[in-house]
Amino acid sequence: MQLKTLFLLATVSLTAAAAATAPVTEGDLEIPAALVERSCSANGCTCAKGIKAGVYCGSCVVTIGGQTDWVIGRMWNDKHAYQCGSNGSCCDYGTASDCGTSKGRCASGKSITSPY
Repeated sequence: MQLKTLFLLATVSLTAAAAATAPVTEGDLEIPAALVERSCSANGCTCAKGIKAGVYCGSCVVTIGGQTDWVIGRMWNDKHAYQCGSNGSCCDYGTASDCGTSKGRCASGKSITSPY
């Protein structure tokens, strides 16, 4: 009887351990349409150095060292989303529906409607 109990406990433990370490595959994940992968084009754009790395609309402004300035310094479009690195690196995802509005995504800082 004790051997059966030991065997049963060992089987349950191994099954639970295998289930806990099973990798999640892409097929198991539901990816929202808003997060569908897009290519990011290195088009010569630049980002302000020292900002938090992340995605910014062209209409984002940040304050660094007491100075408020646009996040995207070169090759910007206020209706595009950009991936910025804290070192000034930049690539352009292209048009995004929230960019160019006051609700545009800014990893830090704020979005404003461009006067241009």
